[in-house]
Amino acid sequence: MKKYIVDSGIIYTYYLEFEGEKVKKFNIEKKNEDPKVDDIYFGNVINILPNRGIAFIDIGRKKNAIIHLKDTLKFIKGECKNINAVLHEGKRVLVQVKKIEDREKGAKVSELISLSSNYFVYLPYEDFKGYSKKIIDNKKELKKIMDKNFADDGFICRTSSAKLSEDKIIKEFNDLKNNWLDILIKVNSLKKNALVYSVNSALEYIVNKFIDNDIDELVLNDKKIYDYILNKLKLYEINIDGRIKIAEKNQNIFTSMGVEFALKSLLNKKVPLIDGGNIIIEEGETLTAIDVNFSSALKKGNDITLSDFNLLAFTESLRQIKLRNISGIIIIDVINISDKNQELKFIKEVKKLCLKEDDVLFHGYSKLGLIEITRKNSGKSINELIVKEKKQVYDSINFDVEFIIDNMIKEIKEQIYLKNYNSVAILINKSKFNDYNNMFIEYINKYIDSNVKIYFEDLVSNYKISTDPKWLEK
Repeated sequence: MKKYIVDSGIIYTYYLEFEGEKVKKFNIEKKNEDPKVDDIYFGNVINILPNRGIAFIDIGRKKNAIIHLKDTLKFIKGECKNINAVLHEGKRVLVQVKKIEDREKGAKVSELISLSSNYFVYLPYEDFKGYSKKIIDNKKELKKIMDKNFADDGFICRTSSAKLSEDKIIKEFNDLKNNWLDILIKVNSLKKNALVYSVNSALEYIVNKFIDNDIDELVLNDKKIYDYILNKLKLYEINIDGRIKIAEKNQNIFTSMGVEFALKSLLNKKVPLIDGGNIIIEEGETLTAIDVNFSSALKKGNDITLSDFNLLAFTESLRQIKLRNISGIIIIDVINISDKNQELKFIKEVKKLCLKEDDVLFHGYSKLGLIEITRKNSGKSINELIVKEKKQVYDSINFDVEFIIDNMIKEIKEQIYLKNYNSVAILINKSKFNDYNNMFIEYINKYIDSNVKIYFEDLVSNYKISTDPKWLEK
């Protein structure tokens, strides 16, 4: 059974895909977060550094975006090789985010814009025509349809596009072209720097799963998201057949539907393997290291070969990398294989697995038994989103304070509205959260419209929701 859960809180939204009992896909979106990869902004050039070949662009964010000469349209077309001949201070530009902000620098952007769906990439400034190497069946038919209808357009056909009917291909690609026209119209009416286009890829993924009839159940708790998905599906005349369920108002599906359990398992460094053994994931600033351990598999008396065990460990490593949204340089330390034939067989299978992933590249296998791969940056990892910033201890994991607040609000709402309490008291650890007292008070007052009493005490480890009269009457 393929089941999807969308849990929308006041700060975070979680997207989960289950295949049976196993988590297949996990996305977290922080509302009002920094620019995402592929977001399109309209801004103006505020400073140019000719010696470095870069310019800074005000896109309406706290941090200015950075554009390199090689990412300007005139340079790409071979018209200019000097950034001063391409850009000047005050020039208005339309740019797309290629790399997200970090703690010190703004987002890296490009004038070479593309619009993507699960089926196509539209290239409004190019005439390049590309087809995924993984398209084997129906490639000739697909090419014939694209040449007939979109001969003057630039595009890339993704693997999934080969499964579409001609009518669906035309509609999907025209939708992207119409999005581009809408962007140009919006830019002409803008009076200030701002975001002009952003796609919620997680929701589009769910919509396309319904279109492909590859979803059995969707559970969510946000009426706006519910309406968005229904309206999208109406355009394609998709019958949902009772497959979409909206949770009872204020029901905390974060805990009841397994979101919390799945999240905490993805934050655990140690991942057990089905035949014994484990992998340990250390996510660092510059690279991620994954260590494969075979000792516990030996203790269980498994007769699995080192080659097969390494392949099992590598497959799970790839799965964890995608679930945790880890990107950049990744080093996987597998068990050394003394048999050269087995070693060659193992590396051949590793390369095959990497080729199946659109965003993973295999770079090599060293004499020390290290597999070197890279994964394209598609935003912050789960760890970066909810752990590394504003750390506070919560259930033995250093969660972001906003993550704790987000889940505390869900619990308060469930206590008040589902259990019919007229009022509750919130006890918050004074020592741990002393610097964030005002943040707790602000969110509680904003999102809870019932009688809530707030106490900052050291009597609880993190926070506690209480209906004890001694607190309510205090």
